[in-house]
Amino acid sequence: MLFLTNGSILSKAGLMKLYFDFDDGRTQFRDEEGIDLPNVEAAQTEVLKTLAEIAKDALPKSDQQAFNASVRNTSGNIVYSVEVTVSGEWHEPSLL
Repeated sequence: MLFLTNGSILSKAGLMKLYFDFDDGRTQFRDEEGIDLPNVEAAQTEVLKTLAEIAKDALPKSDQQAFNASVRNTSGNIVYSVEVTVSGEWHEPSLL
């Protein structure tokens, strides 16, 4: 095992264990299992895909919502975070 300067642990296979946490303002999910990924850039890709799915599923319920996600390393330090905000607004049609 190799410890990286950001607090992540790199396995012999060159993968690091990262944890994905999500919060949609109503429900929070804290990842206790984690997944092995080659780098934090791969984690960014995965968390953005997952957050897009969460937002897509929630949109019919509300057009005013924020979706947050963060990626933690094995030391518990956040290595990446993202927020997606959906804000819909009705407008009266113009008479012109």
